[in-house]
Amino acid sequence: MSVLVIGLANDPVIKNVLSALSRVDADVIHWTPRNLLNDCAFTVVNGEIEGYLLVDDRTVSLSEITGVFNRFSNIEITPEYNKLSPNDPVAEHAITANGRLIQLCDIASCVVMNRSTSNDANSAKVYQAQLISPYFFVPDTRIANTPEAAMEFSENCEKVIFKSCSGERSIVTELDLADLLKKTESLRLCPVQFQEFIDGTDVRVHVVDEATFATSVFSSSTDYRYDKSAKWVSTEISPEVASACVQMAHAMDLRLAGIDLKFAIDGRVVCFEVNPSPAFSVYEDATGQRISDTVVMSLLGS
Repeated sequence: MSVLVIGLANDPVIKNVLSALSRVDADVIHWTPRNLLNDCAFTVVNGEIEGYLLVDDRTVSLSEITGVFNRFSNIEITPEYNKLSPNDPVAEHAITANGRLIQLCDIASCVVMNRSTSNDANSAKVYQAQLISPYFFVPDTRIANTPEAAMEFSENCEKVIFKSCSGERSIVTELDLADLLKKTESLRLCPVQFQEFIDGTDVRVHVVDEATFATSVFSSSTDYRYDKSAKWVSTEISPEVASACVQMAHAMDLRLAGIDLKFAIDGRVVCFEVNPSPAFSVYEDATGQRISDTVVMSLLGS
């Protein structure tokens, strides 16, 4: 049986997963979007999926695949694709094949981490907050595209941060009202998510099926991801918090998730976001947690 790994070879997460697969001598099919000649074709007959993958020079029946690790990247940003003219048949083939691959991830009967449709909630943070709220506290939030609305919201909070309200990565930044007034036109063109600042300890919890891996991050920066002096420590969380993380991830149809929590000084456990394609390699490398090994065990059905 084989494991399909989808993603760029230089992605640290892909590197860690491939290394973990090699340690157990697993048969691996690595689909990278930089190979524009890869192909995927299948049909569904009476609920059964039949088809094949062509990856590099290898043809693999879909029936041979026991698990899929899906960290899909847009082929249209690869240098190989951008070298082609828009009407090049290779470009058309690559778009079609990658589109079929995304569809396959959504309907495959094997283990998939994660299905493409399960990513959708992360692209609309307000919607995702509604999915989070049965399990954790959610910070007071306002989506606004005018300085007036942002200022009104800030009047009820001691401190406010802002960030993207879509799935696009952004740097979490403390709100400076004077600076905000200088960006009125930009704000009108792009709604922004404003949130109350929560004082406490940042904890990232990675969920892999039923397993949880928690990391406390100590930083003086508003967004610890960009703090080179941040301290990352493997930590224990209560069975109740671990169970809530697993239940929430599964309710979002995520076998793998990165959950951003803050253990507030007032006793609340606050959840900011559930990442369906977490860059867990950073936490794994910093703490020695065996996240990749646990991912591989799931992909192999062990």
